[in-house]
Amino acid sequence: MKEDYLMMPLKDKLQLLGRMKSDCEYYLGEGRKQITHLWGGTVDNQIRSMQELLSSILQEYRPEWLTLEDIRRFSDAMDHRQVITAETLGLSGARFITFESGSQQEPRRKDEIFFTIKKRAYTEKNGKKVFYVTRGEQGYITMTNGMENIFNTLFRDRPNNRSMECIEWDDSWNIVFEDGIYISSRSCRMEKPEFAEWYRTIRSAA
Repeated sequence: MKEDYLMMPLKDKLQLLGRMKSDCEYYLGEGRKQITHLWGGTVDNQIRSMQELLSSILQEYRPEWLTLEDIRRFSDAMDHRQVITAETLGLSGARFITFESGSQQEPRRKDEIFFTIKKRAYTEKNGKKVFYVTRGEQGYITMTNGMENIFNTLFRDRPNNRSMECIEWDDSWNIVFEDGIYISSRSCRMEKPEFAEWYRTIRSAA
């Protein structure tokens, strides 16, 4: 399974990183930005896997031909996500909630969508730092015109099960808008300082 790459021997990790780097170069060149050329299957998975794999290698064994900064440059060149701001999302009110086991879920109001905030964290595994995403916070947030405009790009007309997921990356936040009825989604990119300002605002209004 691809998820096992963090447990591979150093030689295999370096070989896979070389293949991933070549994938990115081909994707941006003769591959004409076709995701079928990427080991990760998507740009997001490719970049995240490269970051995780390189970070799992001790500093003294990391290759000179690929650094985290190189991966970030690949990410910037390959990233098709719309860049959004706090103003785009709208500074609306939010209700942060906790779902306890066996408890009844709080009802969603007509003008709200469900949202989650998942932050990056690390743990030690076999003496190496491994990345994972925490469950984080969750709740309901009032739908704004900016959110509505983004959801409308999903070409869906029944907003009964819309949700928004905020996932922290190394250098930005991935904001995923989902329509659960049709299982459609759209990812946007929000810079970390912008997200921090937006989060402070919705938290203070909660």
